[in-house]
Amino acid sequence: RDLDWPIAIRVCRTARDADGLALSSRNTYLSAEERAQGLGLSRALRRGCERFAAGEWRTSVLEAEMREVLSLHPGLAVEYIAVVSPQNLAPVVEADATSVVVVAARAGRTRLIDNVILGEGL
Repeated sequence: RDLDWPIAIRVCRTARDADGLALSSRNTYLSAEERAQGLGLSRALRRGCERFAAGEWRTSVLEAEMREVLSLHPGLAVEYIAVVSPQNLAPVVEADATSVVVVAARAGRTRLIDNVILGEGL
């Protein structure tokens, strides 16, 4: 808006492999073991979506549940996981259907990122 550039942002679902891993050119750097660990990201996001769909809106609870899933993948070095506003990516205290869960972690030397809009599910 500030620069008045004619840009339109189109939000679409993340393309995923059949096992749930977000498609990325970075995936080619993953060993088989690292790829298996990387599935923790999509599994954590799925847990967050399931808990939200079941009525949980407190981001502290959602994030704790997702961190629990990530802890089952000890090969991941989690950089962050947060529930944020889609307008400015600022963390929110109470999630709604438009809130976005963002996660980043390293599997070996490869940095993986993923996200999901809570109301849309994974």
